[in-house]
Order: sequence, then structure tokens, then C-alpha cells
Amino acid sequence: MAKIPEHKIEQIKDYNDIVEVISSYIQLKKKGQNYWAKCPFHDEKTASFSVSPKKQIFHCFGCGVGGNVINFVMDYEKITFIEAVKELAERVNVKIDEFSVSEKDTSDTTRLYTLNEFAANLYHNSLFSSKGKIPLEYLKERGLLKQTIEKFKVGYAPDEWNFFNNKYDKKKFGLDVIKASGLLAESKEKIYDRFRNRIIFPIYNLKDKPIAFGGRTLKKNEKIGKYINTPETPIYHKSYVLYGLNITKDIIRKSKEVLIVEGYMDFLQLFQNGFTNCVACSGTAFTTHHGKIILRYAETAILIYDGDDAGQKATMRAGYILTSQKVNCKILVLNKEDDPDSFLQEHGAEKFQKKIDKSISFLSFLKKHYKFDKLNATQKSKIVTDIIDEIRQFSDQIYREMIIKDIAEEFNLEYESLLKQLRKKTFKSHDNSPQIHIREKNFKNQSEAAQYQLIQLLLINNSKTRKAGLKYITPDIFSHEFLSEVVAKVLGIVNNNDDILPEQIPEKIHEEKIRRFVVRLVMELDSIIEPEKTLVACLKQIEKQMIQDQYDDLSKQIQNIKNDDKANLELIKQQVKLMKDKKELEKIYTLDILDE
Repeated sequence: MAKIPEHKIEQIKDYNDIVEVISSYIQLKKKGQNYWAKCPFHDEKTASFSVSPKKQIFHCFGCGVGGNVINFVMDYEKITFIEAVKELAERVNVKIDEFSVSEKDTSDTTRLYTLNEFAANLYHNSLFSSKGKIPLEYLKERGLLKQTIEKFKVGYAPDEWNFFNNKYDKKKFGLDVIKASGLLAESKEKIYDRFRNRIIFPIYNLKDKPIAFGGRTLKKNEKIGKYINTPETPIYHKSYVLYGLNITKDIIRKSKEVLIVEGYMDFLQLFQNGFTNCVACSGTAFTTHHGKIILRYAETAILIYDGDDAGQKATMRAGYILTSQKVNCKILVLNKEDDPDSFLQEHGAEKFQKKIDKSISFLSFLKKHYKFDKLNATQKSKIVTDIIDEIRQFSDQIYREMIIKDIAEEFNLEYESLLKQLRKKTFKSHDNSPQIHIREKNFKNQSEAAQYQLIQLLLINNSKTRKAGLKYITPDIFSHEFLSEVVAKVLGIVNNNDDILPEQIPEKIHEEKIRRFVVRLVMELDSIIEPEKTLVACLKQIEKQMIQDQYDDLSKQIQNIKNDDKANLELIKQQVKLMKDKKELEKIYTLDILDE
């Protein structure tokens, strides 16, 4: 089992700011002291995922996931603790070569990456072997240079059922990993290579790890797909991946502009001809997730899809998505018979640059696409209504109305009329400002709510409050079963280290459910303004409820006893005493208990 020195883990966490790390995965927005986003671990409409730069932890108030920077990388990348620490160490150039990773510490995720790396090398070498003579000649005829082929590791899967299947180490990777990779297909009779007689385009994630493959057939006029791609796997989700972004992201970020194409060959031609701020979709239509990724790197996106009807429909879909993400979307319009690849081969880079310079706005494209000026009034009304229906889906109300103003100018229509149409079917607010949405805690009474808050008071790094808490708070005063488990864990940690910081406590808890719950408590600590008064109030409330429960139990006994006045009188006397005890609590629970 690999061992990592505790001081090294702390150093890696200290060097990796959690806001910066999480921002490299998802877009965060500052609201108050914290940063917010829609949770990457579950679907939601409003932002309930919060990141605290002060505490260096994150928590989703929707699904409950939470922890420190290492926990986030583990959960997001689906890797082990060791792998997450190593990845974060590499990110900040911290050396951790004093420990070694054993086979047990290697996750299936890492094995998938390793298997894909093996496959990428196998296919690439195959392209330059005797088996790849025809596909290599085909690529050269299509205008691809050797350095482009090598840079993007383009390969070839021979026309064999078991080329890959016979090459990989079955013992090293295991059957589950092999099946999960998507490199093989399975029928009732046998397992065989998914990619056969196809040019292979390896697809990489932003950390330059191979996660999938696209394959273009070399056969013609057959009932097989021109392109096939790796199916969804634990490390490949096509709606979140843009081909080539691992190479071009820094160029795009610097230029603040990205060229978006549909195909692998389109991308390679653009890159080879000097248009290196480009990406391509990976075996799927452009998605909202793609739009969010683009927004991280660029302010302007130029869509360069095929000129045919299918390409224009795809342009419209992508255009709406990019515009909804507040990306300045422009369109490079090609003739029906053209695509980016063929245009570059026929006309060259200089003419292509001129086309880029003449790119039109997305709204201008819509007007041109619909041939708006040639339509009658009824047709125009329908087109504008359809456009407004799309704009209505945008989440930001102010932005929607600004877009409507642009539509009015582009289509020469009255702004107020369009605005009225926009608001006509808007039944609910689309305010997208981050809000906390805490699920109902379903406490039976105020005592259970007080128990919840008592645990938080143990977490607060306030020596007076924590010292008093350790004296008065015990699991046996907790009626809520789960909260009793949580407080037992927290007491065990704080008793051994009464100076421990709140954000360090969850790291000491191994039970995932309890750890996540404690992260949530830590995230909410800022809401406690007067911890000493709150401690006293909570202890008093819990004892009040204990007395009330006893009183209610006596009432039930009185109801069940018949024809026994003496027994009833005794029970009533006990109730009277309980009410006196309840009143006495006001005198017992004061701030003086903190000084005892």
C-alpha cells in the first residue's frame, strides 16, 4: 500500500487553491464570500454548488457532495485518493517521488487511460507500417502533412477482426476495464475489434490523456457509418469533449476567439493551415456543455460548418447555444457544396482568412438563412416568433431583453412589440443569480434543530465555545439518531485536538455520509453570529424538549387510567413538578455556564 507523508499532502492542498482548481473544471461565479455554480455531480436548474475560498472546501446543498480540493478531483475525475494527490502535485510542481503507487492503488479509470494510450500507439504505428500504406496515401491525398498526422497521433485500424484484441495484455487490464473501454464490441458468439479498416483519430481530454477514438471508414458505398466513435465510457462523455482542445486551449485563451468545426478532418486542415485557435465536436451535435466549455476560453466563437442543409441546421442549433452562454457568436457562411476541409484545399489559407474576416453575426445569419426580406407578413411573424421562443429559454432576463433589442434592429421591427411578445409566455422568473437551496432537514421539533446547531458550535474554532461544548455536549442528549452518530465522531476528533480548524475536521472522518454532512455544517458556520449565546439557547431548548416529552408521556398515561383518582393525582403532581423544572431552566442556562 502506498504511503504519502501527511506533511506532503498538506503542502499539496496548500499550494492548490480550491477556487482555481475547480474553476479549471466548471465556471464559478462569486456571490458574497463564496463562489457558486450549478453542481457538476447532479442535474439542477439553480446554483447550489458552493466553494469557500476562506475554508478551502466545497459543498453542494442539493446533492450533499462536498470536501476539500482532493475530494473534488477524486469525485470529478473518478480516480483514487493517491491518483488525485499525484495529479494535484503535478499541477503545482510538487515532487512526490518518495512514495510508489501499488497496483491496488490504481483505479479502473487509470487503467482505461493506460489502455487507450496503448491503443493510440498501436493504431498510430499501424498507419506507418505495411498495413497502413493505403490509408496513409489517402491522408496525403487529402492534404495532411506527416507532422500533422504525428502531432495528433492519427492512426489506422487494419481490416482485421482481432488486430487490437490480440495485442493488449489481458492480465494487466482485466475484463471489466476492457469492456468499459469501448475498444471491443461483443456479439453472442465472440468479442471483436470495434474499429476495423478505419482511419483512427484519438480523442484526448484537457490533461492530454486519451479517452476515446473516432474512426473513418475507407470503404465506399456500403451500409456502414462513415464515422463511428467510442461509445460513452467512464472517462468519455462526448457532450463534454471538444476534439483538439487539449492542444489549442492556450491559443484560444490568448486570442479570445475560437473557430468551431464539425469534423476531425476539418479541424486538422485548419490547424495545419495556421488557424490553430480551433476545435471540433467529437462524434455528437454541439451541446450546452460544449457552450459552457467555450465560454471558459473565448469571448467570440466563429461557427464554420458544412454549407449543405444539414450543416446549416447544425449551425442554427450551435448558434443558439453559444448565444445563450453569452458568447459572441459569428458564422462563416460557405457555399452548399463546401466544407472547411475542401475549401482550404481548393482555395488556400489566404482566402479562408478573408472568409473569417467577413463572418456575420448569428442574427444576420438567421435573417439570411430564412431569406427574411422575401417572406410575406405571416411568414415573417412565424419566423420571429420562433426566434423569440428560442431566446425565451435563456436564463438571464436582462440578457434576453438585450438580445430582443438586437433582433429589433436586425429585422427592422419595433422593440416594444418584440419585448411584449417575449414576456407574453414568461410565467416564472429566470433570475440566474446563485442562491442557497438547502433541503428541508425534516426535524420533528426545535430540539432536533438545536442538536444540528450544537454540532456546528463544536466545529467553530472559538476556544470558549468549544471548551463549553466539550463539557456539556454528549451523544446521549441527542434524540436524532443520525445527528447522534455525527456528534460522536466530531467529539472524538475535537477532544484529541481542541485547536483543530473547522475545515480540517471532515478530513478526519472516514464514513462518507458523515464526512459530507460535516462539510455542509462547516460551510454554514458563517451564519452563526453569536456562538456563545447560541450554545446556551440550544442546550436549554434540548432540555426543554426532554421535559416536554416526559410531560406528554404522563398525559397519555392519565388518559389510559380509568377509575383511579389516586393514580391520576400522582401523575398530575409529576406534571406540575416538570413545569416548575421547565421554568427553572431560564435560571440555569445563562452565559455563566461558559465560565464554570
